[in-house]
Amino acid sequence: MRRIFSRTILAVLAIFMVLCRVDISWGGVFSAESQKWAPVPAGHVPGKDNGVDSGQSRGNRFHMPGEDCGICHNTTGKASRFNFSISGTIYKDRTGREPLEGAEIILKDAQGGVISMTSNAAGNFFTYTPIKSDYNGWDSLSQGAFDETNPGNWRYKAWIKYDGFVTSMATIAPVGGMSTARMGCGMHHGPTGSRGALLPGGLRTLPSYPSSDLSYKNHVLPILRNKCKTCHMPGAANPKATYPTGYTFDYSGGLDLTAYEKDALSAKGIADVVDKGSPDASALLAVPIKDSTGHAGGKFWTVDSADYKAIRQWIAEGARNN
Repeated sequence: MRRIFSRTILAVLAIFMVLCRVDISWGGVFSAESQKWAPVPAGHVPGKDNGVDSGQSRGNRFHMPGEDCGICHNTTGKASRFNFSISGTIYKDRTGREPLEGAEIILKDAQGGVISMTSNAAGNFFTYTPIKSDYNGWDSLSQGAFDETNPGNWRYKAWIKYDGFVTSMATIAPVGGMSTARMGCGMHHGPTGSRGALLPGGLRTLPSYPSSDLSYKNHVLPILRNKCKTCHMPGAANPKATYPTGYTFDYSGGLDLTAYEKDALSAKGIADVVDKGSPDASALLAVPIKDSTGHAGGKFWTVDSADYKAIRQWIAEGARNN
């Protein structure tokens, strides 16, 4: 079965640094909490870390989009000569129906290193640039001695840029490897793991919408699941297990957008962010609009975007649970 979310994979690029490991309280210099609203890195050349074809690999950058690169591109795999540090596939929507060319995938590691890749015609991207270890995030009491060669300690924050929209990864992920779970930047560290394919903001969710009689279940909910569910779900989530296990985080702001009726764990639901009398004033539409000053979770539309128009029409028709 094809796996459609972005994969981070095992690399053989050992990181040799003379650094002292410092044990600090959680929520420190590089954590899901401290990086929650971190701005996207700037000042670099987009795609500066793109992997390139060479020798027998020529043309292979387009092959097997959506598959787990780490199965072959590891120290003992069939493609062990081409050991990527990060790779994946980006799509135009959460279900992975169509790959996206020209998106920029930006990573920042725990030591401030910035990696930039751009997706090709197959939606694929990859690099050999090393991801540096997260020394300060290590829980020595429960995890034992720190191992800087363990890809589970190579943690990063990610952003996607495309057509003027920027979308950030919800949390911090480890690279992982053959013995450590690989966590993709299209994933949220909640009870159900993957939230689907890696995708940028700004693109429409469904191929088309009716001009009237919009349905919550058929039209609005797919948009919310596509663009909002990563953060706006009920309850707190846990990060990767190699962090202190008692730590949880909540990016929802108390707002549950996973269903029409809010979960008991959440303070607010859809009814609290729609204005039936003035649809354009609805927080559901206005907060994540492009060029707004709020919503660090990303910008998803303009007033001319198909998803915006669909939700607006649904609100104008009474925001029904239909």
